[in-house]
Formats: sequence, structure tokens, C-alpha cells
Amino acid sequence: MVAVFFVTSSDSGSLVIDSITAGGKLDAPVGQRILWALTEGAVAIALLLGGGLKAMQTVSVSTGILFLFVIFVMVYSLLKSFKRLKHFKRKEDRLEKKKRKISL
Repeated sequence: MVAVFFVTSSDSGSLVIDSITAGGKLDAPVGQRILWALTEGAVAIALLLGGGLKAMQTVSVSTGILFLFVIFVMVYSLLKSFKRLKHFKRKEDRLEKKKRKISL
């Protein structure tokens, strides 16, 4: 069961990396996807041979922690844009009220 999980996760990861490197195309060349799958497998084998499961876990956690900072920046940017959108919406509402008063 673990092997099936690893193979399907690896295939999904290869598909995503291939799509990103192909500029968002979903029908990228098959050879490119095979290259990414082999590279991903080689890194996993090197980690397993170098330090075993502990090395794989360490790499996974350290990568996740780095990605956490990227997520924080994305959340900050999203909240900032929501605030800006709210400000523009209020400004539009005030202009609309002024237009109504002038037309009366």
C-alpha cells in the first residue's frame, strides 16, 4: 500500500513539475515528464541511501518550513489587496451618492 501511495504521489509531482516547466501546458512532451520522474526518483534514492528514512523526513520538513514563509507572504498580499479593494469600493459609493445628490 505504501508503494502505491509513493508511485501515485511521484507521478502527480512529476506531472505538476512538468506542467510548470512547460509554461502551463498540460500536453507537454512525454520525454520531459519522464525526465522529471527519473530526477525525482534519483533524489529519493540518494536520500534513502545517504541517510535512510530520517533524511527523507528531514528534507520534507525543512522544505515545508520554507514553503510556510511563502504562504505567509501570499496571505499578507491577499489581505492587503482586500483592504485596497474595500477602500476603492467605499470611494465608489461616495461618488455615487454625490452623483445622486447632484441629479436631484
